Parts: sequence; C-alpha cells; structure tokens
Amino acid sequence: MLNKRTSPAKKEVLVASMAKKLAGESTIELLGKKRRKKPLLIYIIAIISLTALSLPVLIFNRSQKELKENIAPPVAKNITPLQLLTDAFNKDSISADEYALHLRDLLVRYDSLPVKYRTERPAIRSTDVYSSIVNIWTKLGNKTRIILIKDFPDLNPRIERMKDSLGIR
Repeated sequence: MLNKRTSPAKKEVLVASMAKKLAGESTIELLGKKRRKKPLLIYIIAIISLTALSLPVLIFNRSQKELKENIAPPVAKNITPLQLLTDAFNKDSISADEYALHLRDLLVRYDSLPVKYRTERPAIRSTDVYSSIVNIWTKLGNKTRIILIKDFPDLNPRIERMKDSLGIR
C-alpha cells in the first residue's frame, strides 16, 4: 500500500485515515448498517399490515358466530315450543325451575322466551302448558311456585286436583 515514493506527509495522512477508519465506523460499515435497517423496516411494515388486514376478518368471524348462536336452530314445522322445552328438560339441559319459568314465558310473554325454544308459528295450547307445569309441580322450588300461582290463578285448582288424585295433603 505504501510505496517508497510516497512522501512522509502523505504517509501520515494515509495512516491517520486508516486509523480513523479502524477506530470508528467506515463508510462501508455505515452502508452495511443502512442496508440492514431497510429489511427490518420492511418486515415491521409487513407485520403491521398483516395484523391490520387480519383484525377485521377475525372480528367478522366472531360476529358471525354470535349471530349463528342467537338464531334459532331449524326445526321441523310440526314441533312446538312446548315440545322443544320438554325435550330440553328431559335431556337435563334445563332445571325444573327453568322449565316452569320458560313455560310461563310461553304463555305470558313469548318474546322473553330464549330464541332456541321459539318457532316460526308457535302453536300454544294453554291446557298443555298447565298440564306440563302440574306434572313437575313437586320438583319446583317455593319461589318458582309462588311466581307461577301469582301469574296463573287458574293453576291452583289444577294443582289441588293433582294432589287429591295422588293422595297428597
């Protein structure tokens, strides 16, 4: 690198330049760092973009699942809400108290009945609902019994007849 014809001043400048490059960062190292920063920046932008694009998809899928859960399952046209409730009670999906309160909702306020027990054209006969309540009367808690008697004054004579037929007093 240094040849014999180079003057001592040039040698010192050259040595100083080399020492500076060795001690600090050379332009080659700086260029290398700039090149390393660009791919990192590209990766960060790509990750942020993918996250931003996938977020609405995840939210949309979640809302679709919630909608599917709130929609009543397709049922045969002949099935009544009473049959759906009775099936759920027989399968132990709901307790006796829940069953009785849902039966009350079936007659008093159909809109408050859970969606999965509703049908498009509810065919509700009050005598069937009363019979179902009377059949589970002994399994009901006191609070539920009080609520039912309060909402259905006609229910009390039916319960008394049931007790008489069973010999309960």
